[in-house]
Amino acid sequence: MSVADVVAQARAALVEIEEAQRGLVVALDKAERGCQLSAQLLLASANHDVVWVVKSAADATEPLKQAYAAFGRSADLIRRYLDGIAGNGGPGTAPPPPAPTAAGPPAAPPTVGTWRGKTASEYARDKGEGIGRRSPRGKKISVREVDTSREIRDIFEALSQGGQRVNDPRYDGIMMITPDGTSVGLRFKSATTKNAPTLDVRDKHKRAFKVHVPRKDYI
Repeated sequence: MSVADVVAQARAALVEIEEAQRGLVVALDKAERGCQLSAQLLLASANHDVVWVVKSAADATEPLKQAYAAFGRSADLIRRYLDGIAGNGGPGTAPPPPAPTAAGPPAAPPTVGTWRGKTASEYARDKGEGIGRRSPRGKKISVREVDTSREIRDIFEALSQGGQRVNDPRYDGIMMITPDGTSVGLRFKSATTKNAPTLDVRDKHKRAFKVHVPRKDYI
């Protein structure tokens, strides 16, 4: 097989990987939406055992996140190979992609999720500034408001990216710890907004803030 053939296959593989990533994003969005809708219905029940059912469903999204990250690492390797070809004057002079060693490729550095360019830790440092608007109800802790529950879920997914799930029976929701030690939690309901979700963020310096919807918006 010529180098030109290898290049063509690399490009085709990149297209397929990027398509798979787009499909995973859609699947994750639907899975999280389904978990949230189930939580809103089930947690209205007096039977508190349903909380663990919802949490188990949420755990099922972890393999999807891991697959997305693995595809991303593969795509980066292929892009570097293609960039190397462009820098070396074309397919006639580029080396083939490096073969994986028995130990596998070096581990990628931990990924810390961001929302609009800032990590959860940076938002905690700034008391949530940059997310929604300041809520007048924040007394002991900074509280931010956004327009919809969907935005809260999107922010949670973005900021918790790369984090590890923590099973805390005291927390009525999904708690993640990011690689820099910041906790990012999605609470299924709160005393303030009833069955609407709340985002809880606290960094390792114990700087914290919350995000929820206005009291009237429980969608």
